[in-house]
Amino acid sequence: RGTIAVSLVKWLRANAESVSFFVSYLLDIFVQHFLNALLVFGMDMINTRELYLSSLATSYTAYFGTLCGSTILQAYLLQWGVAKNVAFWGTIATGSLVNFIVLTSLAARSKSASSEKEHPDKTKR
Repeated sequence: RGTIAVSLVKWLRANAESVSFFVSYLLDIFVQHFLNALLVFGMDMINTRELYLSSLATSYTAYFGTLCGSTILQAYLLQWGVAKNVAFWGTIATGSLVNFIVLTSLAARSKSASSEKEHPDKTKR
C-alpha cells in the first residue's frame, strides 16, 4: 500500500507539467462549453436545463478524447526536449482545431435530430 502511494507521488512529480495540463483542461471544459454557446453555436443550444446538460455531456465527451490525446502529445514533446511553451501552445492549437471540427459535427447532428423531433412530418417528405 505504501509502495503504491510512493510510486504515485514519484510519477506525479515526474509528470507535473502534464498532470497540471490535464487537470486545467478538464476544468476548462465547463467554461469552454459556455463560450461555445455564447460565441459560436448560439445560446439556444443551452436555453433549457435538458439542452444544457445534454450539450455539456456532449462537450465533455468530445473534449475528453482531445484532452487525453493532448496530454500524451505534450508529454512526448517535453520528453523530446521541445521547450515547454512551444509544447503547450502547439498542443493547444492542435487540440483546438480538433475540438472545433468535432463539436461542429456534433452540433450539426444534434440540431438535425432536434429539428426532426419538432417537425416530424417535414422529415418524411
